[in-house]
Amino acid sequence: MNSHQDGCLKIILIDDDPAFGHLMKRAAQNLELKLDFFESLSSLGFIGSLAQYDIIIVDNQMSNVTGIEVASYIPSFFSNKTVILISSTNLKQNHSLKLPEYITEFIHKEVGCDSVLQQAIAARQF
Repeated sequence: MNSHQDGCLKIILIDDDPAFGHLMKRAAQNLELKLDFFESLSSLGFIGSLAQYDIIIVDNQMSNVTGIEVASYIPSFFSNKTVILISSTNLKQNHSLKLPEYITEFIHKEVGCDSVLQQAIAARQF
């Protein structure tokens, strides 16, 4: 299922909402998943650090950048990464918005943290 020695999927969440980040970390622990949380791409440091993750979850509405902009960097460095865009607003209601091909799936935050994680795993690309 993954290439990690401990057999656990590694997930990263980039979201500027610390409360949501902590809820996601707790949900991941309950599901026995490894989730690292960063409030911005710059707090992660080097984008190459994303190589260690199986699933990248990015909030679309951050203060300085959109999740789509963050996700746009990923294909330049990695092929076949699962990139999940999340938001508290429903982007799918905007029929004129077509998600870029480098975004695997959009998940609305209102489904809850457990469901976000489960849907992200289900959408995972190998």
